[in-house]
Amino acid sequence: MNEKKSLSISVKSFILSMSIIILLMIAAYALTFVLPTGEYVRTTDVNGNLIIDTTENARGTFVEKNVDFPVYKFLLSWILILGSSGNVTLIMILVFLLVIGGIFQALMDCNLIEYLLDVMVHKFYHKRRILLALLPLLFMFLATTAGVFEEVIPLVPILSALAVSLGWDAFTGLAFSMIACACGYTAGVFNPFGTGVAQKVAGITVFSGVWMRLLVFVVLYVLLTGFLFLYTKKREEKEARNNKETQNKKAANANASNLPNPHVFERNPKTGRGLMAFGITIGTGILLIVSSIFITALQDYTLVIFALCFLIGGSLGCGLAGMKPREFFRSFGSGVVAMLPAILMILFASSIKYILTESGTIDSLVRFFITAADGIPRGALILFVYLIVLVLELFVPSGSAKAFLLIPLLLPLGTIYDLPVNLIVLAYIFGDGLANVVYPTNAGLLIALNLADTDYPSYMKKAWKILLPLFLVTCLLLLFALAVGYH
Repeated sequence: MNEKKSLSISVKSFILSMSIIILLMIAAYALTFVLPTGEYVRTTDVNGNLIIDTTENARGTFVEKNVDFPVYKFLLSWILILGSSGNVTLIMILVFLLVIGGIFQALMDCNLIEYLLDVMVHKFYHKRRILLALLPLLFMFLATTAGVFEEVIPLVPILSALAVSLGWDAFTGLAFSMIACACGYTAGVFNPFGTGVAQKVAGITVFSGVWMRLLVFVVLYVLLTGFLFLYTKKREEKEARNNKETQNKKAANANASNLPNPHVFERNPKTGRGLMAFGITIGTGILLIVSSIFITALQDYTLVIFALCFLIGGSLGCGLAGMKPREFFRSFGSGVVAMLPAILMILFASSIKYILTESGTIDSLVRFFITAADGIPRGALILFVYLIVLVLELFVPSGSAKAFLLIPLLLPLGTIYDLPVNLIVLAYIFGDGLANVVYPTNAGLLIALNLADTDYPSYMKKAWKILLPLFLVTCLLLLFALAVGYH
């Protein structure tokens, strides 16, 4: 087994990712010279959330202001963001990443990850198609019901390594985990963070109009699994053609699942106990996250819950597998250090929102798009709403933050053009979902790519083949919802 023994980020991956992020930072800073600075007048809704006030003006009241944003703030934005408002989530993500790095390195050093992969390959090598159908369904379900996305990140290196061990590649692991989560988020059947927040801000019954979102879930699942089946089949056939020593030309086109399992599995009771303890703890964390659908008090702490479960489960598993405390702390520290470049990338990526917010430009950007909607035909307007959310996602990855920013302005637009509220919410969650696995400004995507030892350009070279069809299908689904009078 060619298991990677370190989570360290390659220099090439780091340079490519940082180059893209810095270019986006420069573009955001350039907008501060192009767009007028100012902000919308805001008010507090019935839930105590600060939203744009549209009571006196359906388009909101924009007040231009001269905002001082010196160049040093731009240069130090990646540091200053830690002291800005709303930085708690960012800090949680950074701590989460450090825990992942430390624990995963310890799990690798005590051979628990390698043993886990041996078990999985032994069990599923001849049932890969079943696994390929069930894993996307699992992660889409977790995302569409409990709003899971970042919480799946600790599993990415395991799933990517599993995909490689089964004869596929790391991208396959990313597709049936992170892209599947994005599809589930896009459907948003009972997602409290995407659909729930947007419908609350819109003032309509939470989780109303569920039939359309269920249809979206089914369509996206079929599209994603269909892509995965075709993609992995091509890889299996390519591998078969390259194996000239054991297969002839006719066998090269055969289904690779009929080949004998090349992996030999030897049971290790001590490592098995450690793996069981780790699996039970992680399973408990997943159950707690799913239960947040009903126990709303847990919804703000799902990231913390899963980080604690990963820390406890990893520590316990390593101990039962025979790792001594001194060895564990040495491995944990090594993993933390290996994640520091990823921390730097996330800080730089997150600074884009800081640049636009502190310069008073973010509201101007929203105003630009809302004004541009004037005169667009009704049928095309819902697609334009989708586009607005997609563009804003580049600068404001947080779904709830975008909801408070956009929904109050999109609702009056819907009233003017007779677009139902739930249709606008649907366009919003579409844009908020798919973009999570498109933009390099999303912290979760950056972490996942680095843990899967994949750089952003290499990922997008393969990902566009499924992301583009997903985008086109969601556009058609919006037009379908408009045609049938979805509300």
